[in-house]
Amino acid sequence: AAEINAPVIYLQSEGKRSGLFRYEFYKGEPTLAGDEILPGLISIDDYLRAYVGDKYGERRSVLDEDGHRFEQAIAAALEPMVDELKCGISLQGVVDLDLAVRCDNQVGVIEAKLGKNGPKHAIDQLNTASGQTYLGTYALKFLLSDQDWGKFADLKALAEARQIRVIELPGSRGQVSLSPENTEKLRTEVAKGLGREYKGNL
Repeated sequence: AAEINAPVIYLQSEGKRSGLFRYEFYKGEPTLAGDEILPGLISIDDYLRAYVGDKYGERRSVLDEDGHRFEQAIAAALEPMVDELKCGISLQGVVDLDLAVRCDNQVGVIEAKLGKNGPKHAIDQLNTASGQTYLGTYALKFLLSDQDWGKFADLKALAEARQIRVIELPGSRGQVSLSPENTEKLRTEVAKGLGREYKGNL
């Protein structure tokens, strides 16, 4: 680039921001000519199609009533805070995701689990979804549970080792909406994970 005096553009995605840096050469040395933080330019659909093409659609499995209510309560709590939200996604007919959310150009995937069963499966599901075969390593991962994970210390450590943010929302089973405390906890943790500033009480 220096030899032909061509401008250089660098897109930095670290830090959960999309930073665009423009460089020009002056006396053979690169000089910063401009930098900006890009607004949201992609949709969840764009993100999914970039990774799996048209091989994604609606989840085929039917949730039980409590599971469906839990997902709907989560979606209702998050919708005012995120730029976009999509429920019940199937990737290539193999991997199912409960929800996907987007803030600016950051995309997160969410597994919501009720009861004591299934946390290990949820960890594996999220780990698979964010692998190179599916959504890539830049997808943020969240595991939401209606249980206190104090009794799942080993699993919580495993989730953290796989960069999965565990959010405990006790007392949520069968509820049509999350409690104010759980709503604030959920919004705070998801905002932190996706790099969005959240000061509470939307």
